[in-house]
Amino acid sequence: MRDAGLELTQYRSAQGDEVYVLIGATEERLMVEADRIDLDLPLERDNALREGVRKDVRLAVKTKANIDASNSKTRFCNLDDWENLYAKYDQDATQDIYIHYHDEYKHDGSVFTTTDRLKLIVSIIEADREVGGAKLAR
Repeated sequence: MRDAGLELTQYRSAQGDEVYVLIGATEERLMVEADRIDLDLPLERDNALREGVRKDVRLAVKTKANIDASNSKTRFCNLDDWENLYAKYDQDATQDIYIHYHDEYKHDGSVFTTTDRLKLIVSIIEADREVGGAKLAR
């Protein structure tokens, strides 16, 4: 499992009759896995719109034009349409387009929730070695 980029910690129970193994991964390893499996993550509205305009994405450009022309009676798209959008995670993308969580113990500022982290770790454990996984059966 260490070859798959997972971090392991083990310890015995107070009675000494059980062994516990904690499995974790670095933020960087989680990013690689999220990109590999195309994990959907929520977008941060303003930053995603700004990045879309910068990359000349038609929807973003039209939305920005409508915001700038506040007296326009016909609206192709408005800022509300950019709420609750998700996109496939891309580790090479500007990371501020994703929502960052600031209420998570030990992972402040991460784009991954605790649930995302668990899904990604399970994905790494189950993935074939050829793609960087540990190839452990369910």
